Amino acid sequence: MDWSQVQEHSRHAPKQESVLHSPGAYDSKSSVAGAPSTKKKTSVSSRTESSTTIKTGSSDPDISQVLMRPYRTFVDVQEMLDAKEQMFKNQDKAVFELFGRVVYSSRENFQKKQYFQFRSLLKGQPPYINGTLIHWEVGSPRDIAAQDFLKKRPSHAKCFCRCKLKQDPRAKTGWVVIVLEIRQSGWKEIQKVMDTLGRKDLDQPSSSGN
Repeated sequence: MDWSQVQEHSRHAPKQESVLHSPGAYDSKSSVAGAPSTKKKTSVSSRTESSTTIKTGSSDPDISQVLMRPYRTFVDVQEMLDAKEQMFKNQDKAVFELFGRVVYSSRENFQKKQYFQFRSLLKGQPPYINGTLIHWEVGSPRDIAAQDFLKKRPSHAKCFCRCKLKQDPRAKTGWVVIVLEIRQSGWKEIQKVMDTLGRKDLDQPSSSGN
């Protein structure tokens, strides 16, 4: 992929927003944007030129909106890492949105740290990337939503994660995730996201059904 063309496209992309309504999602108190990037071999994450907001039906200020803007929202871990490397490497505050799966999670309640290992939504294979959520308010929606991933499940839980990426030479990918917000997601919400991103992965026979 020619990333100079991608960057030029994102600078000139229209700013008008369309709105999709979606059931529940936890929000960080600051609104952050995300949207897709990519590797050619996996299919481009965003084929839409307008950003999209998937709103929740809740009036709770801690319930989030999924904000999708070009090259910031992903269903594939490698595509997110490629975007960070090629477009946002020197932007420490760049925020991404990942619809993926939590392979493993554990928590240190005293330290207020919860650890995660993520994989791509539709690929049960590397790259896997580790992440940490810290300093939540006990009993807050952010705390409760993260606790859901401590439960044992027959398959890896689908998630929505709003995050930043930090370089770590000890990590296999060279990056770790700073989790700003995480909650469970489901196929109904994911299908809306995939449709908005112009991805047809869910229509392919190889796509996961769980």
